Amino acid sequence: MKNVVRTGVAALALTLLASCGGTWDTSNVQQTSAATTASTPASEINLYSGDLTGRQYRVLKKHLLVTVNKSTALHPSPTAQMVKDKMQKEAAKLGADAIIFATISSVRIGLASWGVREGKGTAFQFTD
Repeated sequence: MKNVVRTGVAALALTLLASCGGTWDTSNVQQTSAATTASTPASEINLYSGDLTGRQYRVLKKHLLVTVNKSTALHPSPTAQMVKDKMQKEAAKLGADAIIFATISSVRIGLASWGVREGKGTAFQFTD
């Protein structure tokens, strides 16, 4: 009887964990009142691995940092596309036009997550 109860409790716990949201994310961006309306839609913000030459720009956030985490070991790992989408969304909050020096990490195990990917870059707005 004790084994049946233990098995039932374990199954219930796994079901509850599996039903939690698959991912959660964080960033170091706080939207300012000056950037309440983004000039470039998030989906149109480009990420560049290096600097952008030939155009003048103003840096809005030098160390943009986002993380996308998976909730449990049972959920799929965060993808590079998920990190890119989060970076674009956070840059749009700042009123950015693009992100330079963009990097996306591989998946690793974090302190509070079974799988985490980080995205870093510099959000900027064109001035010309």
